[in-house]
Amino acid sequence: MIRRHLHFNRMFALILLSLLWYSTSISYAQSPLTSQLVTLTCTGSPCDEGPSLSTQAIVWPASLGPLTNRLGYTASAGIYLPSNAASGLTLSITSGTATVYAGLPDAESHRILAMLSSGQSHLITGLGADEVVSVQSSENTFAYSLTTSTTCTDPTTCNPVSAIPAFWRCNISGCTYPDWTGAVITWPEWSAYEDNARAGSQSRTVYTAQGEKLYPYMGSWAEGCQVTAVSGMVLIIEWQRGTDVWRNTWLQPGQTHTISLTSPEDGALIEGPDGVLTPFGVSLTNCSPQIIEKPPTPTPTNTPTHTPTPTPVISGPLTIGETNILGADDSGNGNVLIAQQVVLPQNATLQSLSFYVTSAAGQLRLGIYDDAGGTPGALRAQTAAFSPVMGWNTQNVETPVLLPAGTYWLAYLAESDDLHFRVEASGSGRYYSYPFEAMPTTFSSSPSSGTFHFSFYATLQVDPPSTSTPTSTPTATNTPTNTPLPTDTPTNTPTATPTSTTTPLPTDTPTSTPTATHTPTNTPLPTDTPTSTPTATPTSTTTPLPTDIPTSTPTATHTPTNTPLPTDTPTSTPTKPTLVPDGTQPPVKIYLPILLRR
Repeated sequence: MIRRHLHFNRMFALILLSLLWYSTSISYAQSPLTSQLVTLTCTGSPCDEGPSLSTQAIVWPASLGPLTNRLGYTASAGIYLPSNAASGLTLSITSGTATVYAGLPDAESHRILAMLSSGQSHLITGLGADEVVSVQSSENTFAYSLTTSTTCTDPTTCNPVSAIPAFWRCNISGCTYPDWTGAVITWPEWSAYEDNARAGSQSRTVYTAQGEKLYPYMGSWAEGCQVTAVSGMVLIIEWQRGTDVWRNTWLQPGQTHTISLTSPEDGALIEGPDGVLTPFGVSLTNCSPQIIEKPPTPTPTNTPTHTPTPTPVISGPLTIGETNILGADDSGNGNVLIAQQVVLPQNATLQSLSFYVTSAAGQLRLGIYDDAGGTPGALRAQTAAFSPVMGWNTQNVETPVLLPAGTYWLAYLAESDDLHFRVEASGSGRYYSYPFEAMPTTFSSSPSSGTFHFSFYATLQVDPPSTSTPTSTPTATNTPTNTPLPTDTPTNTPTATPTSTTTPLPTDTPTSTPTATHTPTNTPLPTDTPTSTPTATPTSTTTPLPTDIPTSTPTATHTPTNTPLPTDTPTSTPTKPTLVPDGTQPPVKIYLPILLRR
């Protein structure tokens, strides 16, 4: 099958890329960027520092428009980044030292924004409109990573631009597959498509976690668009809309690709790795959206209407994190508490945590922390210490906990440096030294940060959506008696068992209160008084409360007769099919969604 063929080729290619790009230690999980030796040569005046000088500096991607000239000197590469591109970038030094400077290009001196050493970061802010930024070191080469902290996601108004967490949702009736997840660059509605126009259950429309449509599928105007990865891993898809084949181009930070469509290709997509909701950042050149002619959105023949829900509707098991077996091996993280960022799209109860091991040693603990402004905060749950085995290790948390939708951090703590596992240099991670014991109730407020994530996921249980089916009390069958029945029809609340008498009731229709005490009369009581609450078929429609189980008690209209009461038949709602495959192993998703998502 073509799907299997593509699946194998992609797996093989990613493993090769992983082996080339990533090391086996967490210290190498950062973006592999290093400074370059730059020579500044006097080509004008005043040239106060002599005919030439050299420095270690960050050479910015050409797509960001860096400058090379300052005070009569011309640099051998672009080291002065304009403020409109530098603002919002977070610079992290992973080895060596560096100084961040800012000022006007023709100023005699530039002010120092930060002096950074290994493990330190700085968010570039507070720049003037015409200022430039440079990062230099008079010492040896330094290594660094860049992430974008800008919240701008509109490529028509900012550059670089951030991706948006995205959910590819079935747009046909009866689809039993869960959402595909990732992050995308989205475009104005008039210039791009919200769906992939594919067939069957692979026909997907893209939404935010709040249920708003995204428009990531570029039209033919994508031709010639130059994409440079600024932060995170970036995947560029070039394809013919609606088909099942395409071309993949992976970029790591600093790398550039120019979209070149080959007939019959007519569009492109800029996205991140499967299942990674952490936004990436890109710089775009020659990407000018154009109006596209969209045919009327067809209504699937088996779906008269389709209203997207405000959040991904999943009933049953839900996983967050990395369920794929990644390509690069990692080890040496004993007595280090490490966390990777994940996003939970809807409220769910945490059940278990799963971690993939390639070589077992020592003991292991798994846990989950909530988010505290972009870093792990309070511990929400953890597993007991256990001895891992080769393969997936799934452990129940000590106490299941209900987690609201939002950002969380999956954490692990290994006892031995000889424990091996799988890693990829994408996503957001935090770590610091911590002895092997129960995880701390609060994560460190000053951990080291990196761009990495592991084969590590959480399994949660989502309760089915609430329905209008009331909770029914078993129905007792009344034996009729000869006691004269009232002629009116009282409305009883089915929570009490009133004692009936032959005393005539008023001719109007009062609402009887089940807590009233009836005074016995000389009229014999009925020979059979039910001890259970009659629960006839409710005649009112109950609106479901926004909780998992309706708590309202319906008021039933009960007309006493000499005929046995009907058996209670509450209105039932068909059970929603489970959207996650059954079984103890994680969903079979190893790189497959990338073949389904386009």
